[in-house]
Amino acid sequence: MYRWKRRMLYQRIGILLTMAGYLFFFFSMADSRLLMMHLQLPLITYLQEGDRPARSYMVEMGIQVTLPLTVYGSQVQGYQILTEDMETLENLLAWQEAQKPEQGKEQNRQDELKRQMEQENRNAQGRVSDNQLQKQSEDGEQTEEDRAEEEQAEDQTEDREEQQMSEEQAEDQTEDKEEDQTEAGQTDDAFAVAQAPAVTINLEAYKNFDALLENFYVIDKSTYIDASELDVERLSRTDLTIEKSTQMPEPEEDYSKTENPQILIYHTHSQEGYADSIAGDENSGVMGAGEELARLLTQEYGFRVLHHYGKYDVKSRDYAYGEAVAGLEQVLRDNPSIEVIIDLHRDGVDDGTHLVTDLNGKKTAQVMLFNGLSRTRKIGEIAYLKNENRAGNLAFSFQLQTKMMEYYPGLARKIYLKGLRYNMHYRPRSLLIELGAQTNTEEEARNALPPLAHCIAMVLDGDAE
Repeated sequence: MYRWKRRMLYQRIGILLTMAGYLFFFFSMADSRLLMMHLQLPLITYLQEGDRPARSYMVEMGIQVTLPLTVYGSQVQGYQILTEDMETLENLLAWQEAQKPEQGKEQNRQDELKRQMEQENRNAQGRVSDNQLQKQSEDGEQTEEDRAEEEQAEDQTEDREEQQMSEEQAEDQTEDKEEDQTEAGQTDDAFAVAQAPAVTINLEAYKNFDALLENFYVIDKSTYIDASELDVERLSRTDLTIEKSTQMPEPEEDYSKTENPQILIYHTHSQEGYADSIAGDENSGVMGAGEELARLLTQEYGFRVLHHYGKYDVKSRDYAYGEAVAGLEQVLRDNPSIEVIIDLHRDGVDDGTHLVTDLNGKKTAQVMLFNGLSRTRKIGEIAYLKNENRAGNLAFSFQLQTKMMEYYPGLARKIYLKGLRYNMHYRPRSLLIELGAQTNTEEEARNALPPLAHCIAMVLDGDAE
């Protein structure tokens, strides 16, 4: 089938060549004759590349018919028509070579004409320049006074340009300084941390279990707790301090690469964002807030902080805590120096709820601390979710809550207690923080970070300042 199709193709080419040859002959158009010869040459070459079977017959016939017509129409004298293809090809090539000298002569004539025109143009321009010089001579030369005035004007212009450049350089330096201050959080608009408690909390009043629950906690209906675990004396006196280097750590460009970190910040729900967050942008949402919190704890308070960018809720939010286990355990194996773990989230609330307070004249998202108890009313203690660090977790959230209530009234919502473990069992100093909610803006969430960092630092430093 394939050979039959190719044979038909060659037959059609031969017929078309024959028809084209007759048309070119009768119209005697030079361009058409040249085109015909260019068509014939590759076909003749094709026939000379070896033994061609009978399927090439029609192509060969088309060449033999059209070739003499083309040559005759071109008035090539003494051309002997031969049926041997190779000799035909050689004669055609010889004829093409014979045309090159004529083409070269024509090109030389055109180049000579072009050079003559260019020379005339240059002569004309020269005559115009001579006329201009003559006119200037007739008008007279400039006086010394005129030249002095021009030089003075030029000097003044240069002075103005230098002054303008100096002003621009000063502006650039000011802008660079402002940018550096902004990056370091040192602008005039920066948050001013409280130097002393705004209110004093009398912990004696909360030795009463019911009073403690009413003012500090919200207990989810799925779980329960009693006074043996929520004892104010023990919660407030648990030592949660960590040692810091006497030398302030260098600012990091990327807190995901901190060496020998003391504090780990990560996000079980990395995709949580705020009302104006940019989806997929790690510099916004809770991940952007985590990077800023890492910067504050490092640059303002001297802790070495690692920010882990693992994403565990991309496939499914429902299984994010289970997905995070392997990544979290790997980070802790790689960095045994970690003493504090912060899982930073934002809460989910009704669309009409806006968790905001005013601190230093700024709208600030409210913060909620969260504890998992590893027990439910239906099951009791959940053996496979055992948390040996539950007492330390509860003390950490209580002490941080107390600092926020004292230094920044209105910043903290009540601590939320729920039934599962939420990966808080890896360290006694583990926090799960809900920074605002989806109805807050990025700015409101960021405004909460300086006071939050200040309070975390006070707990880990073991002092009130």
